[in-house]
Amino acid sequence: MNWRTWFKGFSAAVIGGAASGITGYVGNVVINPDTVAKLDVGERFYVFGVIALFSGFFSGVLYLKQSPLPNGYGKLAIPTTPPLK
Repeated sequence: MNWRTWFKGFSAAVIGGAASGITGYVGNVVINPDTVAKLDVGERFYVFGVIALFSGFFSGVLYLKQSPLPNGYGKLAIPTTPPLK
């Protein structure tokens, strides 16, 4: 696996996790609107952002568990000369 493939997978995991968190927040609003109605607009967006952030972070960590950083790929190739005889 190279760095580009790994980063695409990691980005997809974080974005998917954030989207799941947002869906969870919207579900909370539908099921329990009285709790959310007590918050002003700024607090609603704050809670919305924190849920998305933590859900995305958690999904990113799970991706790292499944697919650790690629070994050796993406490193700068430093040319070496063979030793003189």
